[in-house]
Amino acid sequence: MRLITAILVFCACCLLASCPVDPARIKLQSGRIESGIPTAPSSMTFITSFGGSGAEEGKFTRIGGLAALNGRVYVADQMLSRIQYFDYFGEYLGSWGTGLNVNDFGVSEQTLAVKLEADEAELMSAGVVQAIADRTFFRAFDVATYEGDVLVLNNFHSRADSRKAVMTPEIIRFSPEGEFRQTYDIPSLLPCFIVVDEGKHRVGLSDIVNNAYQVFDLDTLELVGGSRRTSDQNYGGYIAQVYSSPDPKERARLSREWLRTGSADGQFDFISGLAFYSVQAEGGETVDMVLAVDRNNNRIQVFTVQGTHLQTIKGRTGGKTDMFTRPSDIAVSGEGLVYLTDQNQEQPRVIVFSSRFNPLFTLAHPQMRAPGYIELTDDGFVFVTDSATNKVFVFGPIEEKLAAEQSAMEGERKQSSEAGPAP
Repeated sequence: MRLITAILVFCACCLLASCPVDPARIKLQSGRIESGIPTAPSSMTFITSFGGSGAEEGKFTRIGGLAALNGRVYVADQMLSRIQYFDYFGEYLGSWGTGLNVNDFGVSEQTLAVKLEADEAELMSAGVVQAIADRTFFRAFDVATYEGDVLVLNNFHSRADSRKAVMTPEIIRFSPEGEFRQTYDIPSLLPCFIVVDEGKHRVGLSDIVNNAYQVFDLDTLELVGGSRRTSDQNYGGYIAQVYSSPDPKERARLSREWLRTGSADGQFDFISGLAFYSVQAEGGETVDMVLAVDRNNNRIQVFTVQGTHLQTIKGRTGGKTDMFTRPSDIAVSGEGLVYLTDQNQEQPRVIVFSSRFNPLFTLAHPQMRAPGYIELTDDGFVFVTDSATNKVFVFGPIEEKLAAEQSAMEGERKQSSEAGPAP
């Protein structure tokens, strides 16, 4: 659960001033922060890391998001069309998907731009087309959990004309062991990040091509809100325009023009992470918000779910030091603390803020060089991916005894599995 929705007492006048409530600073900050950001309190420790670059079991070619639930961590591999799952301490448990490299067997935008009218049979092998139909071939850009199942965000187009395509961007729902459940068709051209509010049956998506986020009801797929109410849905038109020029610089200009990239409040230059955040106003009304990481503008923007811009938190404050310089992903804990991964080249880390965005402490490790996706659990685990090493780093306020108990529990589960069902 990347998001754990926080319901907090919230002053109505603070909401109007676009200032989220500060929960009780709890026990994580000792005194005022005079300079810099302190390291994690002694109760929060580094546990382990797992993964690394490679195509074999337990390795990744490019991590495409992660989600944790019921003692398992599900990690997507963008390139190898597979989901692998581990226990919370990094022990490999299984996987699903084809394991085929999307770059080798899929279709690039350049190819689609040249062959706008081609169908799947002309673009790829029969085996891949069948795997697409079976939902075992996909490009997983992010994952989430919902009602005990795993949601995989696919942003692969099997052809330019989405009306005739076998596969378009969609959410694919699997059981915890990878059994295909269903798909959710979403009106997004190139989604890359997903967040779920399970209690309210909502899903938030960021769309690279539309350079916006949108929120949908998972049961009806009706639009609930977002930073842009309308979307350009012609993917073929997008790639035809962008690739009309052989000059890479001109292509970049045409792409930014289509994306309507901007730096004003409410505009974005690549959304790299989303989190839902709910607070309760003084009158008892619940206010649902979205925190969006505006990566290339080095800031976080806060909206109501419906799309009203409330606040902008800038990484560069004009002081002696910057709060963050290359934000990547964001999550909210049950206590209302905001976790942000920062790929600062000098200090790659996770920064933990109060809900007023006052920095409380950081999580870091010498081998963690480019922290990306982040996932929180309600029992205190923090999982952080590293795009430089293709590893997952695990932090948590746990004792060695709990780790031993967890390992013993997994050992019992494996023994039970090996023994097979009772006669």
